[in-house]
Amino acid sequence: VLGISPKSPNNCVMVRINGLKRFGIVDQIYQITFGNVIESVVLLKPVVQRYGKVDKSASANFRYNLYLLRTVVGQVKEKISFFVRSSSIISLVAYRKLHPHTLGLKEGGIIMWPV
Repeated sequence: VLGISPKSPNNCVMVRINGLKRFGIVDQIYQITFGNVIESVVLLKPVVQRYGKVDKSASANFRYNLYLLRTVVGQVKEKISFFVRSSSIISLVAYRKLHPHTLGLKEGGIIMWPV
């Protein structure tokens, strides 16, 4: 499925859900049979974007620079998972995990560059 894997570095993906782009870390990949049709589904841990470009605050310039660099800073929600069809995966995402307390994120920080 697009070369994705539950193992790093090919385990961060961008998906389209109801027309919106979302990010997630691949936890498991399953193949389910419905009669004669085999469907691949992926279990993801969501990555919540922490610095969106729409907000009027002191960090507006910082967030705008992230936007210009096509960079997303988020936080992995380890205790939440959801399934998506493999057909909803748009692309792999290059990423780097952040140390605790980096960019104001206590833990689970991640910086991503959609490929």
